[in-house]
Amino acid sequence: MRSATVLSATLVVTLTLPLATTADVYTVVPEGGGDFTDIPTGMRTIGTDDTLLVAPGTYVVDPTLPPPGDWPILFQYEGCPALMSMTGAEATIIQGDGTTPAFTTPPTRGYPIDVRIVGFTISDTSEPVECGGLVTFLFTDNIVEENGYGLNAYDSVGLIARNVFRNNGGPGIWIYHCQAIIEQNEICYNEIGIEGFCCEEPLIRNNHVHHNSGHGIRTGFSCQADSNLVEHNAEYGFALGGSAELTRNVIRWNGDGVRLPTYGTTVSIHLNDIYGNTGQNLVAGADPGGPTPALDATDNWWGTTDPDEIAAGIWDCNDDPDVMWCVLFDPWCDVPGCEAIAVEPASWGAIKALYR
Repeated sequence: MRSATVLSATLVVTLTLPLATTADVYTVVPEGGGDFTDIPTGMRTIGTDDTLLVAPGTYVVDPTLPPPGDWPILFQYEGCPALMSMTGAEATIIQGDGTTPAFTTPPTRGYPIDVRIVGFTISDTSEPVECGGLVTFLFTDNIVEENGYGLNAYDSVGLIARNVFRNNGGPGIWIYHCQAIIEQNEICYNEIGIEGFCCEEPLIRNNHVHHNSGHGIRTGFSCQADSNLVEHNAEYGFALGGSAELTRNVIRWNGDGVRLPTYGTTVSIHLNDIYGNTGQNLVAGADPGGPTPALDATDNWWGTTDPDEIAAGIWDCNDDPDVMWCVLFDPWCDVPGCEAIAVEPASWGAIKALYR
């Protein structure tokens, strides 16, 4: 065991795990020479707010092992131990058996749990984290690939940043009841990039969401999306099911660009580049007999300055009287680059302050 105060500053800065100066740091080295030789034993032995620092290697998820070395690893307290690799995700792999989650939280409880995982490749699990809700995430700098399901961020807050989610079944990130900040991730080749059906209010920014076989980003309630690159998704770039604020995104080369909600809500679409989508750039849903509100979609770049061409790429009440929305797109941007306003990444201190 080593004091956190003597941990290499390079590791802390590179992988951005906040370590309390009074906490302890323990090591996992499979061949010996550390405090533990396997991750589960270490996580179940060290104290709350301690950190388990893991050496490079492949760690196999094996639910048949006897405790305390068995999987999945249970996160069950606020201030749970943090799990961090020594050298990053490319060299530190948690390899599943195809049937078992790597990590889990208790399904029924009335208190929050910290899940802090930094710098691993998590592959071939049923899902990386089987989430029972009320979770504060610090999930950064990981590679999540070839799992039955991507990251379950159900009923969560916190920070999900700088990860790669690829080739997972279902959504890369599931955001039902999620208020987390989701930023600077690459989310690709999943069934859906980011998805939630109800009550989510995430901040989704600076992500690259591409080549998913369904939608890029699908939300059911509320979404604030800023400065994302959403492209080459087979269905919609954004499929909105509720209130949304889309700002400074590039939404291009998808099946359709943006699908609007089919019931009365608040939608704001400004300063985006929305162009080159195979079907329509903007699609309003049918709502026979319902209201037909105006949607302010001004100040976007639509791939052209010709108003007739812009209108042709928007399916709204002008095309079908049963469609809910009448889209207002004038004035528009004359050149691409409406999205090009820098957004600063969130600091962990700022994230924690939101939920105190």
